[in-house]
Amino acid sequence: MGSAATNVSAFGVDLSERHLAEARRRHRGSHLTLILADAQAVPIDTAALSGCRVERTLRHVVDPRAVMGEIARVVHPGGRVATAEPDWALSVCTGGSERVSTAVLHNWLQGRNNNPTVGRSLPGLVVSAGIDCVCVSSDSVV
Repeated sequence: MGSAATNVSAFGVDLSERHLAEARRRHRGSHLTLILADAQAVPIDTAALSGCRVERTLRHVVDPRAVMGEIARVVHPGGRVATAEPDWALSVCTGGSERVSTAVLHNWLQGRNNNPTVGRSLPGLVVSAGIDCVCVSSDSVV
């Protein structure tokens, strides 16, 4: 049985002060440092982190490749990077008429994400950033 880590720090980065305020509220008393910054230029030293998790974020940024490059910069060689992103173009909407379902999906794809299909690009983004891609998996959610 392993022991709990005693010297752990966690960082969160967001461009929205409103989102950071909500994160502070939810994680009051934790060892979480929240930083108001662009994910393309994180104010963290090169190779300073042992790992990074980015989930449902790359679909919103302007340049996912630049963000993955920044992640590769701040995580030390051999560190772990975990990513998870949807591919909204593969979504299916059912329950009403086909016309309504198609309109719902079109609205979802057009207005909510800068990169609605980034999920299918993750392996390439990770590898092009110089991160060794160890495992790729895909899930369907119903």
